[in-house]
Amino acid sequence: MISILGADVVEARNALRAAIATELTANRFAEVEQLIAAGSYRAAIALAGVILEHSLRELATMQDVPVRERVSINQLADSLHRAGEIDGSLRVTIHDVSQLRNSAVHALDFKPTLDQARSMLEVVRRIADLV
Repeated sequence: MISILGADVVEARNALRAAIATELTANRFAEVEQLIAAGSYRAAIALAGVILEHSLRELATMQDVPVRERVSINQLADSLHRAGEIDGSLRVTIHDVSQLRNSAVHALDFKPTLDQARSMLEVVRRIADLV
């Protein structure tokens, strides 16, 4: 009976974690959309990068893909690809938006566009849908 209760606790914990993650992610997507509407493309891309990293970590956790605590978005994507959780095309797309995120956050002369912010949001939504 203990093993059944243990399984129930694990399932309940996983369901709670998923519900919290879904709610937080939905709120963050709304923030990204508001930033895009306000013309704050750099901030929108940066926040979308946070959602991307969180979603990749959640996917790795859900699929028992081992990742170190401090890894980059690209390293997360590579680990998920090696584990067969994402395909090569999606891995390349993640690498591309990771580069866009890095430019938006670190390159002072980088001027992100509306199309880049929308593209980033679209890719991040695709990843979040996997979780």
